[in-house]
Amino acid sequence: MKTIWKRLASETPKFWNKLAFYGGMLTIVSAGIIGAPDDIAIPQFLRDVASYLATAGFVATLLAKATTTDTELSEK
Repeated sequence: MKTIWKRLASETPKFWNKLAFYGGMLTIVSAGIIGAPDDIAIPQFLRDVASYLATAGFVATLLAKATTTDTELSEK
């Protein structure tokens, strides 16, 4: 468990920082579409796609934050 917290707190490479940013933005936009009131005309298939994109954005952000430049932690 300590290793996970160390990985999350350690420095993240530049590419993965960008991926974490865009994954978070994708999750936020998708959550906005999913949580829109019913009186706004949003097709059901768009809500379904948004739920998949929210999951993909969350997973991308999680993986990006778990990636580290510390070689000691990368070998574990």
